[in-house]
Amino acid sequence: MVKQTKRSTGYSGWLFLILFLLPSISCQQSKEEIRDIRIAFLSDVHIQDVVNYPHLVRTMESQLLSTRLFNENYYAFIAALDDAVEKGVQIVVLPGDLTDDGQTVNLQAMRDILRQYTERHGLSFFVTPGNHDPMRPFGCEYTRDCFLDENGKRLILVSDSSLLPHFSSQGTTQVEPLLKGEGYDGLLHYLGEFGYFPQEQFLYWETPFCEYTYDTYSFDQAVEAANPEKRVYFQQEDLPLMPDVSYLVEPVKGLWILGIDANVYTRKDGQFQGCLQNYNTILQYRKHLLPWIEKVAREAEKEGKVLVTVSHYPMTDFNNGATPYINQILGQGKLDTSRVPAEDIGVTFADAGIRLHFARHIHINDTEVLQGKKGGYLTNIQVPSLAAYPPAYKLLTIHTDAIMEIETVKLETVPGYDTLFPLYEKEHNYLQSINYPNLWNKEILASGNYYEFCTRHLRELVKFRMIPSLPSIVRDSLVSRTGKELYEYALQQPVPDETDNDWTDWTGFDILCDFYLVRCADKMALEQIPEKKLEQYATLAEAFSKQTTDTEFMHFMNTFCKMFSLFLEGKPAEHFYIDLNKGVITAIE
Repeated sequence: MVKQTKRSTGYSGWLFLILFLLPSISCQQSKEEIRDIRIAFLSDVHIQDVVNYPHLVRTMESQLLSTRLFNENYYAFIAALDDAVEKGVQIVVLPGDLTDDGQTVNLQAMRDILRQYTERHGLSFFVTPGNHDPMRPFGCEYTRDCFLDENGKRLILVSDSSLLPHFSSQGTTQVEPLLKGEGYDGLLHYLGEFGYFPQEQFLYWETPFCEYTYDTYSFDQAVEAANPEKRVYFQQEDLPLMPDVSYLVEPVKGLWILGIDANVYTRKDGQFQGCLQNYNTILQYRKHLLPWIEKVAREAEKEGKVLVTVSHYPMTDFNNGATPYINQILGQGKLDTSRVPAEDIGVTFADAGIRLHFARHIHINDTEVLQGKKGGYLTNIQVPSLAAYPPAYKLLTIHTDAIMEIETVKLETVPGYDTLFPLYEKEHNYLQSINYPNLWNKEILASGNYYEFCTRHLRELVKFRMIPSLPSIVRDSLVSRTGKELYEYALQQPVPDETDNDWTDWTGFDILCDFYLVRCADKMALEQIPEKKLEQYATLAEAFSKQTTDTEFMHFMNTFCKMFSLFLEGKPAEHFYIDLNKGVITAIE
């Protein structure tokens, strides 16, 4: 069952005042049309069609080294869609990374699922591209060495037989043409009907390259403007004209959804590389976007439309001010700091008229508000991934043109999430039989539901990926020490034996895991961390902050504790109201 946060007492009366006592606004009739419409944002699905193609199952080991799951995502996506239907959602927005890696097989699966829910439940879907779909602007071959055969052993799959000589000596190989990575042409072929191309039922649709206006709009003009040959831009001399599938759509009267294609590709040694993954480069290379966005915002205000903007990448910092500390003790670019946009990027979009933006890419739950130089506010909502902790989606309820309600809906029970557990058991048994040095913890297969499974995935990720990246002196001094030992180090003296024994119930590994839980889920993670332990963490942080001993580990812990505190102090991100005019976030307890 999907767990929700209960609404606070007095909500109905407060909302009544908002809806009926606000001053009159221009084009009120248009805006009243969409009151209480519900839009679900499901992001970073990373779907892998293991249901229809069982040989595409990845190893558990590969999942525990990745910031996302690969195999259970199909089941999680279905569960989230079913839940959205139950909640009366009319519109579903998918802000990028719909597929594992833009493979033909997974784009086909996504299309078939979206069509099914459109036909059965009347849902309207709108998608924007992420860095995983497409992986390259004009497509590419694909190979991975981490698939599982039916006996739990590693299998290498390639999309083209020409790749076999490169991998045949490394293990069992197999050709699967459907794993080819699609480019923009494939993306439009499979998902074009879900926002990328105009549909007759849309009230309006345009691209950054259209010449018609809202007043002169016709469907025939939109069809002509949707031609991919007309949706290209000049990026630089040594590149062909690059595709841009951004669009503006009015699916219901009064609501505009602005879907921004924010992918930027460069070429090295004649080959296209993966995306440059933040808005610093987007505004540099896609110079046509900002004028179009400014125009859309002006027209939305003029026509009395509620404008909701969505793209794959965040427009503001998502680290609650902790980015300098992360770079200082974890290293430049760690925890996605290389993907943090410069502050003037958010200011630029706020000044362009963007008030509400839903983003993904970073698999975290977060809310940020930034004020522009012209006085307007930009609220950036980070939508959690369905394929990582915390598995959740965002539910937007539009109450007025300025008052929005955002709810984070957690996926706990996902039918079928444990379908592959017997195969993982075979993998574990095989690895154990060959004395594999980095054997994963089999307890993850004892997870009672999908939410617990994702939580355990994160703990294993901390062990296999995060801890090895720490300086050796930190690993040696932190991971295995008990809370009591860390406290004594901070005080630089022994603590009395009668000190609460709870201090010995956790270690440095636990505090690292809890840090990553909070960093990913924001305050949602607190339900999984005992209050007593949080109090001890605060006591530990205070002790480290007062210590003047200058050692590498002391410096690390002092900075780490500051970092942890900042992630605990962010704006509400679970269930809250936004006043877009005032930039005010109000939590719903």
